[in-house]
Amino acid sequence: MTRDGGPAFPSEKTSFDYSGHVVDTKGMSLRDYFAAAALHGFMASKSYSTHFKPEQDAQYVYMIADAMLAERAK
Repeated sequence: MTRDGGPAFPSEKTSFDYSGHVVDTKGMSLRDYFAAAALHGFMASKSYSTHFKPEQDAQYVYMIADAMLAERAK
């Protein structure tokens, strides 16, 4: 199991959908947030978009996110 760092933006507030059911308020994981931030910078600096391989880029940014979580845990 991958440790995801917990919720990136936790909320104690209870939220409801349009039919009145309680919805999950945990939001995205910290791991997903770190990966999204890494992807943003990575894609902005990428100059070879004709050779774009989304699967490899996704693996790369999650490796960065995992390294950030590991550093954070020290």
